[in-house]
Amino acid sequence: MNYLILSLHGLVNRKKLTQKRLLSVSAIGTLLGICIVVLRISENKMIFILSYIFVAAFLMYLLYGKSTIRQMVRYLLFYYGIGCMVAGVMLWLKGMAGGIEYSMAGLLITAIFLYGFLRRWIPKLYRYRKICGNSYPVKVIFRKETFSGTGFVDTGNCLVEPISGEAVHVIDYSFIRSVFTEEEQMIMENMILKGHFAVTNTDLVTKDGLRVIPFHSIGKSLGIMPGIKIDCLLIWKEGKWEKKEKQWFAVSMENIAQCKEYQILLNREIL
Repeated sequence: MNYLILSLHGLVNRKKLTQKRLLSVSAIGTLLGICIVVLRISENKMIFILSYIFVAAFLMYLLYGKSTIRQMVRYLLFYYGIGCMVAGVMLWLKGMAGGIEYSMAGLLITAIFLYGFLRRWIPKLYRYRKICGNSYPVKVIFRKETFSGTGFVDTGNCLVEPISGEAVHVIDYSFIRSVFTEEEQMIMENMILKGHFAVTNTDLVTKDGLRVIPFHSIGKSLGIMPGIKIDCLLIWKEGKWEKKEKQWFAVSMENIAQCKEYQILLNREIL
């Protein structure tokens, strides 16, 4: 159980802990718990409570090293909070099972299931929290059509249009695909897949100012995206729509958000 609580503690605090450290600290915690029981410290409630707080603080020190008083208080609150949550889930599952007593195997299986579930979802919750803190409702007006969605301010997006040096946002191709003709879709797809830049007498080139936007990304040394100038971008900030006219957008053929939480990566210069 110590291993489960300490592992979840590391996930919640976003600390990378080695299995060796987790196992050793868990074993030490178990030994100290046995010592508290054997020495019958529980007969004096005040000493019992202080002993458990001391043991928990010692485990946090072994787990994370030196920390400030504020950090230690935070670690302890998370430690006992996670412990209460795990115990609560165990009791709830016991109630769902009709009060059947848990065997050690049942406890182990439940602990493994709970750990796997939380290990999967805690990082997603942090990601969702980050997205919510840096996202805004947006409207894109392009070719007299309005597309409503969500824009995420990407501090790593420093793309610029090569000729003017103006900031470039990134928009999901599927978000505005309906406004393009089949010929224009082929032009942009060829730019991405084959590196061909076909200059034709289409609105994409003559009115929307088709550009090649170079970019660097993790796992890819160099790439290009089609760039177009969109008529108007509206961003909902502080209770009102902020209007940005004639904005450059790089069109991404790949989904820019894994779970489609947003459709536009706003350039950091926009804010």
